[in-house]
Amino acid sequence: MHRKFKILAVAPYESLKEVLLQTAKEYPQLDVTVEVGPIYEGLKKLQKYDLSQFDAVLSRGGTKMEIEKHTTLPVFKIPISYFDLLNIIKLVEHYQGKIAILTYENIANAARVLCDLLHFPYNIFIINEWHNAKEKVLQLKEQGYTLIIGDAVSVIQAERLGLQSILLTSSAASVREAYEHILNVCSYVEPFRTDTSLFHQYCRSQQETIFYFDRRGKLLYGEDSPGEQALQSFCAHQIPALEKEQQLITQKQWQGTLLEIQGNRFLVRQVPYYFFSIKRMSPLVPGKQGTPYLSLFEPSAPHTLLQGLPNILQLLSPGSWKRTLQLVSSGFNCCLIGEAGTDSDSLVHALYEKSSHAEAPLYCINPLLLKEADMRRLCTDSHSPLFLPHASLYFRNLAQLDDGRFQYLLDELSIAAYESTAKLYFSFEGSEKQESLESRCQQLQERFQLHTVLLPTLRNKGDQILNYALLYIQSHNHMKDTHIVGMEPEAITLLCQYDWPQNLKQLQRVLQKAVLSTDAPWITARTIRLALQEEQRSALQFPRSQLDLDQPLHQIIQQVVGKVLQEENNNQTKAARRLGISRTTLWRLMKGK
Repeated sequence: MHRKFKILAVAPYESLKEVLLQTAKEYPQLDVTVEVGPIYEGLKKLQKYDLSQFDAVLSRGGTKMEIEKHTTLPVFKIPISYFDLLNIIKLVEHYQGKIAILTYENIANAARVLCDLLHFPYNIFIINEWHNAKEKVLQLKEQGYTLIIGDAVSVIQAERLGLQSILLTSSAASVREAYEHILNVCSYVEPFRTDTSLFHQYCRSQQETIFYFDRRGKLLYGEDSPGEQALQSFCAHQIPALEKEQQLITQKQWQGTLLEIQGNRFLVRQVPYYFFSIKRMSPLVPGKQGTPYLSLFEPSAPHTLLQGLPNILQLLSPGSWKRTLQLVSSGFNCCLIGEAGTDSDSLVHALYEKSSHAEAPLYCINPLLLKEADMRRLCTDSHSPLFLPHASLYFRNLAQLDDGRFQYLLDELSIAAYESTAKLYFSFEGSEKQESLESRCQQLQERFQLHTVLLPTLRNKGDQILNYALLYIQSHNHMKDTHIVGMEPEAITLLCQYDWPQNLKQLQRVLQKAVLSTDAPWITARTIRLALQEEQRSALQFPRSQLDLDQPLHQIIQQVVGKVLQEENNNQTKAARRLGISRTTLWRLMKGK
């Protein structure tokens, strides 16, 4: 019996991993391992492995081109078929804006053939090397293009420059073609297997950060991301000490975590090399364990599906998004004000991810559970996240605090700000008390270096609604390997003419119901109509006016918990995640304890 061929596949995007693994089940002759990461990130994933244990590498686009420079193994490509191209080209047929297809020459030629046959007026541009993708995308932006269709590298650069983008994905049929090619080649070429590298075995087996230097202090192995460069520098400065001791162990506080760093000096053919392993010890805990008002922030929307989709500022006010990014990057704190459903949570998360503080945690403050004693502890305790290096704090929906507690928090936070280096985010979403809201924003503005953003709404934004819907459908196709190619004209009209009282969150709910209930290539008008009718019925059942803010705080909390549980179909896990608390705390609040 012939042995299985071992294949290491590096997918430039997440959903391709599932397609690779599922399709591999049809090929018992192959043993497929899959990692995910575009270009250099994919190369770093590949470097975790002892490649002598594999027969071939499989990848796509610019990731494949970069991997070929760093391995002697045969590197096979995952193609993009005419069918894959046709799905994308048909999907954007009704897109309102200027479209460019930007990809490598072989894919560009196939796209050109399809566009000529089907009379699609799309402009097609070629990337000769993935390094020039940034320059190409910048040129297209200057020429007025608003949507880039292309490989992972084109999409990454488009997102960095604030353009909307759609990734060209490979279907299961394309993966089968690649596997057939690998089988044909590997059946005739049996690779020479070298001795196993002890160093790479160790790296695979350890849940640690590893650095390996030569005698001149040059990094030979390890993560080369900006977040790790300071640790690299620290280890490199320990090399002179290793010349004397041959081994050292030290501890270092790093971004809210205690690190244990072990260094060793080894001789290989009388040449010294320096090896460092870094273990992350128990993190520094802000305040006492189980603090109910404080949690590590996670966006309320499913990150896997909505990843890469524009937030409400990117969609409706790109100029405001760019200015907000610039100001937050230059040191400003940020306050977001918007109607219900404008999703300030996701916008804060997007700003945080692009900030200089993104390596440290983002802490979310739940105002419903914040008492005066908690405020004092948060603003004075030396273990508070306010005083951790590079931390970020998000005070979510402060409109829910009564005037007295809001003023107390403002005073305490103002004093703490003299010593704190944390980035601060505030949000007021869905508040009906405009006068009180304006007063609170003004007070924040006076106390902190603050940039205030008024979030736009979806009302009368037909073109942007359609563009978002198309991008959402493509994201679903991308993540779930579905093949929805568009919507009926009447379905488009229904979406674009709806008032969207709950804005982006409501649009996401409607689109989610539509794609999940569609098993045909097109989303019908009936599907959209039913989803909108369900939204209207839900609004009638749970009007915002039901929340009585004049009642005692513990009753308001119980009412809010009850409404969230109803909206999450009594799923306590989802309700707790949405409120930013544990299930135990949720149960206690439900019982009024």
